[in-house]
Amino acid sequence: LVFGGITGYFLSDENGFLIRLPIRDFFSHSPGDKDTPAQRQTHLNERRQNQMDDAASAEAATAAQADVDTMMKDATVVETAPVGAAAKMAAATADEALAGDAARARLLAEAAAAEKASAATRADKERADTDATTTAATAAAVGEERASRAALEIQEAGGKKAVEEEAVAQKREQKAAVAVAWKEEEEIAAAGAAASRGNAEESARKQEEQVNKRMKAQAAEANKQIQEQAETNRKVQDKKVSESAAAAAATPPKVGIGMVVEPLYDSASNVPAGQRIQLGLLVKKLVPNGPAHKNGGIHEGDILKEVDGKIVSTFKLKDLAVHLLGAQGSEVKLNMERKGSKEAYSVTLVRGAVAL
Repeated sequence: LVFGGITGYFLSDENGFLIRLPIRDFFSHSPGDKDTPAQRQTHLNERRQNQMDDAASAEAATAAQADVDTMMKDATVVETAPVGAAAKMAAATADEALAGDAARARLLAEAAAAEKASAATRADKERADTDATTTAATAAAVGEERASRAALEIQEAGGKKAVEEEAVAQKREQKAAVAVAWKEEEEIAAAGAAASRGNAEESARKQEEQVNKRMKAQAAEANKQIQEQAETNRKVQDKKVSESAAAAAATPPKVGIGMVVEPLYDSASNVPAGQRIQLGLLVKKLVPNGPAHKNGGIHEGDILKEVDGKIVSTFKLKDLAVHLLGAQGSEVKLNMERKGSKEAYSVTLVRGAVAL
C-alpha cells in the first residue's frame, strides 16, 4: 500500500507493517523501478531495521503510525475526497518525527560502524601481536635447535679427534713393536749364520753341483728335441721332393716353337737405359728345323706382337715363355709385324721338340 504526502510516503512490508520513506525515495524505489521485488523488500527491511534500532523513537513512531492508520481509514471511505487539514497536520507531524528518528538512526549506525571498525582494528592488532609472538617463539626454537646441533657437532668433532689421536698412538706403538720384532729376528739370523758358517762352503758346493747337473739335463733334452725336429723336417722335405718328381714324371714335358726373341726398346739417346720404353719383342734367331724355321713365314728381325690374342709387346721373357711353351703337338697363333715395312701378319705353329 502506498500513501503519499508532501514530504514522504508509506510502504507496507510482507508482515503488514507500514514503513515511512522520504518522498525522494519514492521516485527511486517506485513499482516501476528496475529493482527486483526481492531487492525492494531488502531495501525496505533495512530502512525498517534502522528506524527500529533507536529505542527512544518508539513512542513517536507509534503515534505516527496511529495517525497514519486514521488517515488511511478516512482515505478508504472517500478515495477521491481531498485530504483534510487534520490529516495534513498529522502527516506533517509524522514526517518531522520520522525525519528526526532517521537522523538519530543514521548517527547510531555510524557509531556502530565506527565501533565495528575499531573492534576490527583491535582484532587485527591482536592477531599481529599473536603472529609476532609466534614468529619470535619459532625463531627462538629454531635458534635453540641450531645451537643444539652446533654443540652436538662440536662434541662429535671432539670425539672424532680423540678417536683419531688414539688410533695414531696405537699405530705408533705397533710400529715400535714391529721394529723390536725385526731387531730380534735379525739377531737370531745373525746367530744362526755364525753357527752355520762352518758348513757354508759345503752347502755352496753341493748347490753348485745340483745346478750344473740340472743345466746339463736341460741341454741334453734341448739337443734331443732339436734333432727330432730336424729329422721331421727332413722327412717332410724328402716327401715333397718325391711328390714333385712324381708329378713331373706324370706330366708331359712342355715344348716350344724354336724362336729366340729379345726386348726392343726406344732408340732415343737422351733416355737412360733403365728408363727406356719397351716397344715389342724382336725375333733374334730361328732354331734350325724348329717349328718357326720350318714354317718359313717368320724372318729374323720381325717383331712379335700377340700370342693367342694376348698382347705381349711389353712382356718380360719369363712371362712370354708361359704363353709360348705348351704340350707336344699343340697349336699357337702368333701375330707378327714385318721388319722395315711394318706389315702385320699372322702364323699358326705346332709346338714340338727343338734340338739346340
